[in-house]
Amino acid sequence: MSLYQQMLDQQFSIQFFQQGLIKRFEPKEIRETIQVLLGKPEHHPLAQALGDAGMAIYPESEDMLAICGLLAAIREDWEMVIEHLLMLLAIREQRTDALTYKVLVHALKQRMEYEAALNVLTLGLQHHPDTPELVAEVHSLNQMVNAMVDQKRAQ
Repeated sequence: MSLYQQMLDQQFSIQFFQQGLIKRFEPKEIRETIQVLLGKPEHHPLAQALGDAGMAIYPESEDMLAICGLLAAIREDWEMVIEHLLMLLAIREQRTDALTYKVLVHALKQRMEYEAALNVLTLGLQHHPDTPELVAEVHSLNQMVNAMVDQKRAQ
């Protein structure tokens, strides 16, 4: 029986988490269940709880880091996005996809960590040089930095 089906059978009971039943499932199935739960806004809190439980059990799982990074982005919790995606980047290294770089750069920009964003973007472009979204981020980041420099000069 799938994790999603078991959760439905338990009618989203907190007991599901308290009894540690989630430990029977692999990170991939937890991630897939969270993806299904995210399809309905009323299930977002449950998806978050499942993500938290999955991270507690599998803190270095690529599946858990990726989906929990997405959950944090949905909540606009940029600090957690950065934490999860930096760990994911360290694990995946050259296998990191362009979207992960883009989301991480966005989170860093939201926290006004422009130098870190530029470093991540540079790394992303080394692995995905022809990705239009990353190239657009370079232009966006350059415009932001130039505007800040101009504003500082004007003072």
